[in-house]
Amino acid sequence: YALYGTPGRLPHRFVPSILGDRINQLAVAPDGSWVASAGNLGLVVWDTGGKELWRRDWWKTGEPPGLLHAVGRDALLLVRGVEVSALSPRDGKPLWQHDMMEKFGRL
Repeated sequence: YALYGTPGRLPHRFVPSILGDRINQLAVAPDGSWVASAGNLGLVVWDTGGKELWRRDWWKTGEPPGLLHAVGRDALLLVRGVEVSALSPRDGKPLWQHDMMEKFGRL
């Protein structure tokens, strides 16, 4: 399974703490039924055989990259900025979505 992103800078040997590319976002279902990858290019989900189930090409729309987490077999958590959403790993349809600024306000 390929990472869906490209580095936005040259490798940095001397100060690795300034790296922030986030091209290494992988999430796997607990039972191994799907694998998801997200980076600066977008989000893609495959089944166990490597067949692409669906994708979102963020590079086409200018959307920011997100962080992934496998919540279970039937939910993929996507965090982008203050927006948190759960997606169906089978078809990418939203299960729920919350804007944390609306929910909790400014701290």
